[in-house]
Amino acid sequence: MKTPWFNRTKFGFFPASIIGWVLTLATAIYCIYLFFEIDSESHSVSDTLIKWFINVVIVNIFYSLLAFITSRKSNS
Repeated sequence: MKTPWFNRTKFGFFPASIIGWVLTLATAIYCIYLFFEIDSESHSVSDTLIKWFINVVIVNIFYSLLAFITSRKSNS
């Protein structure tokens, strides 16, 4: 892979290419969509937040794994 999609930093991953930015934006939009989808079926605030949090953790595990695989360590 010639161009890394992400750069590793001390606190996580920063998009380094257009593909990285698209994946980051798509992940954020999907998490927002998940919130509204879960909220439309839930009966209470705690029910919504618990289900949403679990889904966001799962999505972010896959996002972090993909970012790790397609990243390069930052020089700073």
